Amino acid sequence: MNQGTSRMIGPALIGGVFLGITSSLPIVNLVNCACCLWVVGGGVLAVYLYTRNYPSAMAPVTYTDGAILGLLTGIFGGLVWTAVDVPLALLWLQFDAADLAKLQEVLQDARIPPEVREFILSVVQSEGTGLGVILFNIGIHVLLGSIFATLGGILGVALFGNQARQQVPPAGPIEPPAVETQPNLPPRPGERPPEEPSG
Repeated sequence: MNQGTSRMIGPALIGGVFLGITSSLPIVNLVNCACCLWVVGGGVLAVYLYTRNYPSAMAPVTYTDGAILGLLTGIFGGLVWTAVDVPLALLWLQFDAADLAKLQEVLQDARIPPEVREFILSVVQSEGTGLGVILFNIGIHVLLGSIFATLGGILGVALFGNQARQQVPPAGPIEPPAVETQPNLPPRPGERPPEEPSG
């Protein structure tokens, strides 16, 4: 891993945590219905932090850098997304025996088709903690995160790339500006000649 890529890890981790948490929280995650905005925002945030923290020590940020940053952010974010999403899903689906009995009574309504009744009961009774379910969630979240966070990284370069081009000049002695000296001209009529400095 070269120096430029290693510097991307920190911003990508922060962007990934932002992406994963916002995409997992109930109600908040509805923003992702609009073109996965939280996921894209994670990539944009990573590029912003990258250009802000390392403006003077790197070459101008390219769209390739933004794409790599977004990809890393999407991978980290997909893992965080799954780590937060699976426990929250278990909390929502935690039914005890009494709750299940009440639900079955409600589902006995003749207006509910049998297929729908069986599907609801199967979802409620399934624990959803199997390795296959977790791996499937990781795959989906990492895939979505990688695609949309990469787009966010490219967008972030378009928005904040100029910040990285503002290179800090090398430190050194500060020289005073040159002062132009006026030639000695004869005094105008009515003016006193300049006094010569003594000593």
